[in-house]
Amino acid sequence: MMASMRFAYLTSLAWLALGAEHKALSVGASGQTKSMVRKRHTSTFAGLVRTDSFSGHRGMNCSTGNGGDTIDTVKGLKLSECQKSCEHDDECTCVNFAPAIGTCGKQRYCHLEDCVASSLVDTYTLHSSFKAKTPPKAPTRSVSLSESTPVTPQVSFERSGGRECTNATVLESINVDTALDVHFSVTQCLTRCMQNSGCTCVKYERYYQSECHLMSNCEHPTFCARSNKYDTYVVPTTGAPTNAPTNAPTNAPTNAPTTNAPTNAPTNAPTMCQPASTSTADAGYNDAYRGWYDVQGCGQCNDYCRWVGNSGTGGSPTVQLSHGSSWWSCRLAGNPAAYSSNGHFTNWSYPKCSGEGAAPPTTTQCLAKSSSTADAGYTDSYRGWYDVQGCGQCNDYCRWVGNSGSGGNPAAKLSHGSSWWSCRLAGNPAPYSSNGHFTSWNYSKCSGEGAAAPR
Repeated sequence: MMASMRFAYLTSLAWLALGAEHKALSVGASGQTKSMVRKRHTSTFAGLVRTDSFSGHRGMNCSTGNGGDTIDTVKGLKLSECQKSCEHDDECTCVNFAPAIGTCGKQRYCHLEDCVASSLVDTYTLHSSFKAKTPPKAPTRSVSLSESTPVTPQVSFERSGGRECTNATVLESINVDTALDVHFSVTQCLTRCMQNSGCTCVKYERYYQSECHLMSNCEHPTFCARSNKYDTYVVPTTGAPTNAPTNAPTNAPTNAPTTNAPTNAPTNAPTMCQPASTSTADAGYNDAYRGWYDVQGCGQCNDYCRWVGNSGTGGSPTVQLSHGSSWWSCRLAGNPAAYSSNGHFTNWSYPKCSGEGAAPPTTTQCLAKSSSTADAGYTDSYRGWYDVQGCGQCNDYCRWVGNSGSGGNPAAKLSHGSSWWSCRLAGNPAPYSSNGHFTSWNYSKCSGEGAAAPR
């Protein structure tokens, strides 16, 4: 009883410390608005050099109850004004925007894997990086908790709102269980990380307590598990993982011929299967495509592949291998790296296996049609069933959707005003593929659902 009373007391003090309340609107998945209340935060990024950019997710709505956490909503704005408002709000890491009426909904976080398809609303994710300004000369006296401490290194951190790396190593926790009026800013938290040689990421609680946790080994780039309490700031890696060789293995003899087969395997020897990667990091976005594959082509499925990044799943990798800031990535067999790099694959033709270590299917297995039956689309000669997954069976229903009517032949264009060519993709419960999902279209329309694909 005493613990609950103390929590209620601390919570009320926190809201008072954060500023006065004001009424706002929240946008739902249908595009309708409702009243809500929010509190104002004072800036916590003072002293940092900040760089912002947005990535767009057309036809996707992230809001409270649908992968987001709405701060407030304003009508009658341009997209640029909506994004600028988010940049100037410390709490905001993404926005949803209804272009028809200019409704802007600022969000504390957008868990894209939980957001919903919408023909009215688009979502834009804010990518922010922070770097400390050139520091003054370090003082000789000790520095208190509430003061900023000058640092020597200049390190950039990338923020991901609403993410917590639960498998990371915690090096030090600061401002935990202190009084609510003891504020520890993001600037101070990142500064302390830069002073710790082992720190490569921090977990920061920005709502009540401003906890700062210095950590290492945060999973990058998807910033780990969903959280409604913490943000994660990670020092980005450059290029391929340091433990992934960029050319021939270092244990290959320096005088080994470069044009022949590897010196440790005769050219007529059977292909040896490498074991599954020792990494278990980042399961990826939950869709019908993530799972085990035989990328090495040895007859055993030891390569785990999935969509990673900050833009959600990109659908079938046979159609595209990158999607906004997400890409199709594998924990390749025989390699300890958690990710293959963006651009590692230039095409994809591997069938998904039944599980780890299984034999690859001898023929491509077809995913079942989507469980969604929503939105038949505009009536024209192009809507209907296609074999987008390339398995030989037409289980993908595609059509023009949006507010500008049919755009005609999708082979000529894939968007038309506020309409776009969209599919209910096989193996996926979503009623729409997003605007921009397809970059080209060369599929032939089938005679009907489940028919054999025309040759």
